[in-house]
Amino acid sequence: MDTWEQFQLTSSISAGAIHNLNPNCNLRVNDTYFLKNFKGLQNVGCADGVDRYVGANLKVSQVACPLLSNLMIEPFLFGSVLLARNYKQEEPQSLKDSLRASAGFGLSWQLYSAAIEMYYSVAVKA
Repeated sequence: MDTWEQFQLTSSISAGAIHNLNPNCNLRVNDTYFLKNFKGLQNVGCADGVDRYVGANLKVSQVACPLLSNLMIEPFLFGSVLLARNYKQEEPQSLKDSLRASAGFGLSWQLYSAAIEMYYSVAVKA
């Protein structure tokens, strides 16, 4: 097997916006780039967060890992970037202030109908 055939590259681009219809709730997308055990945007709620964002994710998986393939586990490296307005600042922001990013490693358990990922963010820029 050729070396490059053992790796898989996965990428995605996402964007979103929320328009609040309920004046009693400050509806936002919750940003978890400051946490080591979560990556990206997690959920929507009435709390601090962002109302618009654009993001990109990149993941490199080793498909044929000698010790883990029998258990259907694939190790991977990931990088994630998000451009979102900081909800704590009212004045216009620079691009650098709106940028969030994380990079790390993890394991993906490839079941027949789903995949379960466990990961750790080594570097975080919030």
